Amino acid sequence: MSTPVTIDPTNLAAVAQNSASVIRKMAAALQEKDALIADLQVKVAGYEGETRIRKIASTMEERNLNSELSFEEKCASLRENLTEGSLDSVEKAVEMAAPGNVKMASVSDEDSGAHLDALTLFCLGQN
Repeated sequence: MSTPVTIDPTNLAAVAQNSASVIRKMAAALQEKDALIADLQVKVAGYEGETRIRKIASTMEERNLNSELSFEEKCASLRENLTEGSLDSVEKAVEMAAPGNVKMASVSDEDSGAHLDALTLFCLGQN
């Protein structure tokens, strides 16, 4: 059988006082850690967002989309126009775009034939 533990009442008061101090210090330390975690989460989200922006801009470069803009200008434009969920939409649109895959349709009563006027050919880069 185990021996009962006796607690000296003078030590109990000291332990209680010390425990309160330790708990206050731990609460302050936890608040600091929570603030640090929140700050790091914001930084990680920023890095992940920047990585996605650069990946989309790189894909745009590969597919010759917005060719009048440099890589950095494409990144800046994506950053400026960034809203909640818009990056997902842009990413999907860029992935679906194929280089040189321009489709034109027209509605007219004329025979369509395969003829395109000079202006249309110039705009399509097929002059």
